[in-house]
Formats: sequence, C-alpha cells, structure tokens
Amino acid sequence: MTLCLKDCLGVLAQVAGGKDESVTQPLWTPKNELLFISDRTGWWNIYRDVDGKVTSCALMLQPLLGNDGERRQSPCFSLHKR
Repeated sequence: MTLCLKDCLGVLAQVAGGKDESVTQPLWTPKNELLFISDRTGWWNIYRDVDGKVTSCALMLQPLLGNDGERRQSPCFSLHKR
C-alpha cells in the first residue's frame, strides 16, 4: 500500500509505501500528526509524519520473539483511537 496525502490545492504527495515498503494502519492524531506502521527497515515499526517529515516513534531493531523463543511475524502493537 502506498500512503499519499493531498495538500490544500489537491496535489498528491507520497508519504510512505511503494515497491519495497508496505504501510498499514494510518491514523491522524489530535495534533494533526499522521501515524502509520511501515516495514521500511525490514521490521514493522511505528512512524509519524509531521509537516512532511517522517520520523520513527518506536524503532524495532530485532525480531519479535514469543515466550517460546520463536520468531513472530506480526508486531505487538496496533494503532487505534481510544
């Protein structure tokens, strides 16, 4: 999935995603920040876009492991409104 935004003139700008990056769960915060989950580093991490600048919120540097020591494929976080 590619994540794009329209500016006030209706011009599309790609925020994240594409051929080598998957993006999921976009969510706007009350502060008008865009949060999304991306695998741009090879692991699913949470990112924030503020005024066109994307930064990581929670960077995972190693695979998720379950209680049994086995590698897990899905992240242990989810973006949702409370």
